Amino acid sequence: METKYFLRMKGMESRYVEFRVDEYVFLLTRFEKVGHRAETEEGKFLYFIYVFHRKEFVDKNSPHNFMNFNKVYHTFESMYDELHFISEEYIIDFRKALKLLKLSQKLDPNYQR
Repeated sequence: METKYFLRMKGMESRYVEFRVDEYVFLLTRFEKVGHRAETEEGKFLYFIYVFHRKEFVDKNSPHNFMNFNKVYHTFESMYDELHFISEEYIIDFRKALKLLKLSQKLDPNYQR
C-alpha cells in the first residue's frame, strides 16, 4: 500500500505504511515530534510498529483486529533493524518479509523515490 498522510496537525508531519499478509496487518508509522526543534533528522521523528491479527468470529462480515505487537523507536535505523526479526515471527514467506522491509524504507527521512 502506498505511503499516506493520515493525521494532520499544524507543524507536525506524519506518515504510515500498511502491509497485509495472511491474517496479519503491519502498520508502520512515523510522527514528527511536536514542539521539538531537532537539528538532525534522527531527533526529529518517532517511529512505531504495530502488528494486528485479524480474526473472524461468528460473522465473517465483522472481523476483529487484535494487537499482537507494538513498540516505539527513536530512529529509523533501530526500527528497521528490529523489523527484520519481528517479521520473521509473523511472515513465513521470505519474499513477503522482504517486501515489508522495502516498503518500510519509505518512512526513512532520507528516502529518495
